[in-house]
Amino acid sequence: MTRSYLGYVSSQTTDFIPLMTYGTATGGSSSSITVSGTNYTLLTFTATGTLTVTKAGLFDVMCVAGGGGGGSTDNNDFNAPGGGAGGMQISTIYLSSNQTVQIGAGGAGGTGNSALAGTNGESSYVGSSVGSVGVAAAGGGVNASSIKTGGSGGSGAGGGIEQSGYVGVGIPTQGNNGGTGVNSRGAGNGAGGGGGAGGVGGNGSGSVGGAGGTGYDASLFIGGSSSFVAGGGGGGRVNGSGGAGGSSVGGAGASSNANGSNATANTGSGGGGAGFSSGGAKTGGNGSGGVVYVRYKV
Repeated sequence: MTRSYLGYVSSQTTDFIPLMTYGTATGGSSSSITVSGTNYTLLTFTATGTLTVTKAGLFDVMCVAGGGGGGSTDNNDFNAPGGGAGGMQISTIYLSSNQTVQIGAGGAGGTGNSALAGTNGESSYVGSSVGSVGVAAAGGGVNASSIKTGGSGGSGAGGGIEQSGYVGVGIPTQGNNGGTGVNSRGAGNGAGGGGGAGGVGGNGSGSVGGAGGTGYDASLFIGGSSSFVAGGGGGGRVNGSGGAGGSSVGGAGASSNANGSNATANTGSGGGGAGFSSGGAKTGGNGSGGVVYVRYKV
């Protein structure tokens, strides 16, 4: 679950700063937006860069970490779970000096000749001082019965086959848990979906892979039409339906002897889980890199 809070925290002190006005800054890609009747300048960072503060003051920050990669499969009747979404956090902070904006990379999907976990995404953050905003990366999916627990992070990965109850755990203020997989081996059984910023991952069943957890509608922060971030990856299931990617930005789980789908770029979403294949290993979908939005009133 995503939380929103107002923390007037200086970048140079732990004291709370009362009733400060908004500052100004440059960096990333700049645009003018209106949210709920209020005009802002929006700075969008999809790659690591510098937030150059030209006037000290308050800044609203929406920070999304990289999503986790989906799990891979082998030829042992497994289907793989989806990766969790990157953690997401919205804050208002006080800044008086330039800050580094780090964009976390997405985790790679699992690969190899056996069922393997995808890798974790990387954290995104603004600055390294007390006033910084940072979020944890997502967990990658796991599959083999000898690897019981889905990766944990901002949102947790789904559980694989023979892993009922073994799912990745999300950080409550940044994301949600993954869904469970069916607790028995079989090519027709579905793996769990990864958690998203807006909801837990769906559980796999005998007929479908678990859907990725819903993401967060970034238009609530950046204006415009609906634009989701931080959706979970869907769980794989062969000979049936793989789980849908969360809010259509998480990667879909494979619905056949196929690789999981990659997450939508620059949304911090989880990759989809691969489907079982008697012909050899299939690869999990890649999680996508994160994004940081900084806005100030004009």
